[in-house]
Amino acid sequence: FKKNKMAIIGLVIISILIFTGIFTDFIAPQSYREQNLPLKNQLPSSNFWFGTDEFGRCIFSRIVYGARISLKVAIISTGISVLIGIIIGSISAYYGGFLDQMLVVFMDVMWAFPTILLSLIIVAVIGASLNSVIIEQRIKTGINIINRRTI
Repeated sequence: FKKNKMAIIGLVIISILIFTGIFTDFIAPQSYREQNLPLKNQLPSSNFWFGTDEFGRCIFSRIVYGARISLKVAIISTGISVLIGIIIGSISAYYGGFLDQMLVVFMDVMWAFPTILLSLIIVAVIGASLNSVIIEQRIKTGINIINRRTI
């Protein structure tokens, strides 16, 4: 592991993202929602490390809070997908036969289905929200986990 520089760089980046997501309230200098129109489109400075946007919101704070939301989506989606994938994969492995063949055919269809189209359908049916992103990620990750267990 120590000889693989890319693995170390990846570990450092992931560690920074996790640390940032956990300690967002202490790292972010301003609220990500706070608008201050007189300070719109400011260049980076000691008060606004990445500057401000057209509404005067601190870009650094918005990025840090975005890391927290991304971390939540990743953890929730992965956890639920793993649980669903293990349950369905275990049922398929235990019963085998016809059920296993049906799951394999279903997974082949799901793998052939474009994921971007699946994402658009989910957003159209459920609406654009954090929950729809989590559901979409659960389905995509669950498909991958089930497919690895049955094939």
